[in-house]
Amino acid sequence: MDNFAFTLPPPGTAARARPRRRRNLWQSLRYAVEVGYMRLCQWMPVLLLLDVVANTSLVLSFFSTVLAPPTGHPQWKDRSAPSVRAAAIWLLALFLSVLFLLVASLVCMWVESWFIYHRGFRAPGANFGLKPIMQAARSQDLSFRNISDGNRPSTNRLCLHRASAHLDRMHPATAASGKKIGCLPLYDHWCFWLWVPVCMTTNKAYLLSMAYILMFHAVSVVVLAWSLSVWGFRSHGYSFAVACAMLPAVINFVFTAPLIGKWKHLAVMNSPGQEWDIFLNPHPGREPGFPMCVRSSDGSYHHRLFHKNPWDLGTMGNLRQVLGEQWWMWPWPFLLPKSVRDYGRDDNFDLPFSEDWLREAELLQATPADVELRELPPRQRHLGSSSG
Repeated sequence: MDNFAFTLPPPGTAARARPRRRRNLWQSLRYAVEVGYMRLCQWMPVLLLLDVVANTSLVLSFFSTVLAPPTGHPQWKDRSAPSVRAAAIWLLALFLSVLFLLVASLVCMWVESWFIYHRGFRAPGANFGLKPIMQAARSQDLSFRNISDGNRPSTNRLCLHRASAHLDRMHPATAASGKKIGCLPLYDHWCFWLWVPVCMTTNKAYLLSMAYILMFHAVSVVVLAWSLSVWGFRSHGYSFAVACAMLPAVINFVFTAPLIGKWKHLAVMNSPGQEWDIFLNPHPGREPGFPMCVRSSDGSYHHRLFHKNPWDLGTMGNLRQVLGEQWWMWPWPFLLPKSVRDYGRDDNFDLPFSEDWLREAELLQATPADVELRELPPRQRHLGSSSG
């Protein structure tokens, strides 16, 4: 019979295993919470609509009782003083106004999102090609190869099958389902919380929706808090407690979206996320900047890296590009700026450049290009081709 030796584990092995098991358990719980949270976020629009309906029913039930007291309870008429009724009318008008703006923003956003998802983006005009000043690809060779084909220097071959032309500031977009929806102008990201591609045609409704969600819940909490001071509504304090409990969740929702960051980049800076990642985000061995092509007086092209946003018109100019030319257009989600309505209609309706970039472009136009590349005659162009 062979000798058998039993070796005990070294001291402290079990003690070291316990922290490892706790760490693995914590990681598993964290993963489960993250997966559950992502699943919940996928249905955020449905939860948002249910929340709006619930808050609206609570608020309107209070207003209906104050403004039209039940006939079987005469004490309601005694308690509904003229000052209370006047305050109720003003609060009701404020609540209905915010509710209308919120619903209008969501409808405009989701209708446009449906068309983009199923049909992609199509410029309202016909094919048109090269301009004196255009956005370029980072690669100078790729930019000049696109120009030689008669396309814009920034043309991406993934975009041409879904759009009539590849214009400046168009970037490929992918839905949360993985579907390729072509190139969208000023594309930022696909917001799976609101089921919308954030781009030029949805920017205004998207930004206003987040702001109106916060305003709607703030007004709802104010109305329900005021209802507790009216005699007869103290027993309905649970509705106020529920609304107050929901408000931090709503604030977390709109700020995680994020409200401030998107308003800053999309409305104030005119810098969507795709352009920030591609051109301005620092990468090893890559200089941040916007590649541009400028045609000189002899017909050749310059390829230059501009270290500022060529479309940055200043704070007020950028806000007008997103919200509307006049201040009274800003709150209404269905009143789009002229630059959005006419984008791609013809060469004269491209996005305006900043004065800093135009001054530099004028200097480039007056000097011959380093690389001799001339525009082809119209008959030799192939507007549908690409070399991305």
